[in-house]
Amino acid sequence: MQTGLADLPFNDSIIAQAAERIIIPFFPTSITYMICPLFSFTAAGIVLVISLKQRIYKEPLGKMIIFLLLADFLFGSSKVIAYFGYIFGQRKSPMICSILNILSHTNLMCSFFWATLFGHAFYVIIDSSRTEVVKKYMKTYFFVAILLPILHSIGTEFTTYTVYDENTNTCIHTVVVGEVDWQYIFFTDTPLFICCCLSLYWYTKTVRRLKGLIANESGKELLTLGLYPAILIVCWGPMLVTSLMLSFGHRLPQWVTSTAQALGQLHGFFDAAVYGGSKKFARDLFKGLCRCWEKKKRNESDSSNHRLTEDATRLQIALHEREESRLKHSVLDENKSIISAALLQKKTPSLLFS
Repeated sequence: MQTGLADLPFNDSIIAQAAERIIIPFFPTSITYMICPLFSFTAAGIVLVISLKQRIYKEPLGKMIIFLLLADFLFGSSKVIAYFGYIFGQRKSPMICSILNILSHTNLMCSFFWATLFGHAFYVIIDSSRTEVVKKYMKTYFFVAILLPILHSIGTEFTTYTVYDENTNTCIHTVVVGEVDWQYIFFTDTPLFICCCLSLYWYTKTVRRLKGLIANESGKELLTLGLYPAILIVCWGPMLVTSLMLSFGHRLPQWVTSTAQALGQLHGFFDAAVYGGSKKFARDLFKGLCRCWEKKKRNESDSSNHRLTEDATRLQIALHEREESRLKHSVLDENKSIISAALLQKKTPSLLFS
């Protein structure tokens, strides 16, 4: 129900419960082992939101970055949900374990395959010298990196890959010491092994052309995207080795599994850092901030001009009303003068004949 890769050593007392078994909790139960998933969750979320705002999804490589970051973010979200549910005393159940498993396992597999497919995209772009060539592979990429992980994760629900443990209120996987754990190998080790091998294969095919690629600025940006398969190998390679040893029933020192697990949990953080730290991202972000600043200033200027216009209009109306009032009083004064003159003329004859 969840990838056994992720959270091997979260609770020492759980792992050491029985001498003949290795019990693997899949979700963090302490803040110590929540730090790395939280870094990945936060970094992937921030870069994902900014990337969507920049609309990089309009290009094929941009879509791949969006889906990779989304997978990292959702994988981290499963850890965050499970952890806060645990510390607030939320009782899990087989159904909750199934939901968390599908969310976590699907997105971890998606992250594996998207990172690997960047290696293929990197190769075909260098081979054809055109970035547009990736567009014709997008349907295949969606099938491999989205549909297959979903089907693969659903398959775990028909096995005992993950079970709910009432005593510890966690979702666990049990490995019997001395026996081969074929479920763990099929659902966890095999996809990761295939992805690492394919990444190395496509890197080997492109390594001879990298020197010429790095010579120009656009090539450096493209090379940045080509780092995703390398991050997959560096972050999950050690975990692949330790998980294979666990699958074959071997015990390992806690510091080994802890280090490998922490490195794997930082996969999403490094994915976000690669694109978030690229010149293209920084330039687009700077341009976006500048546009926001200019828009804000323009709105403030327009608002100020609007207020000035309103003030001028009100002043003109006041002056107009004042002028009308003055003219009205002037007319009244004039009428009074005329009436007074008329009355004076009317009285004058009577005075002459008195």
